[in-house]
Amino acid sequence: MNFAEASLNSRRASIRFLFFGLAWSALMTLLEGDFLRSQGSAAWAAFQIHLAFLNPLQYVALWQAVITNTTPAGFGAGQLGGSPGSYGVTPETLGLASVAWVAIPLLLLLWKVRRAD
Repeated sequence: MNFAEASLNSRRASIRFLFFGLAWSALMTLLEGDFLRSQGSAAWAAFQIHLAFLNPLQYVALWQAVITNTTPAGFGAGQLGGSPGSYGVTPETLGLASVAWVAIPLLLLLWKVRRAD
């Protein structure tokens, strides 16, 4: 890998981080408003929590909800109450999703490396 390829890969990683870190919540709020039209409801909060599984930067808040057995904060569910399990946030689902976030890219990388040889 030469310097130009390494620089391009670094830029792509930065763009991905910016997308997941900064634009994700704004984009999801827009989509939720368009599809559900009832922000602040239990369905809206559950949808937002389920979308958090697609963003690895949100896992800290999800794990914190499981550990403290409180409603996941920051997803609009805090005022609605309930346990994290009622929203599908359990140690098992978080563990499987975390393993998938590690295993799938690793398997794709190994497949690409073996195919390149």
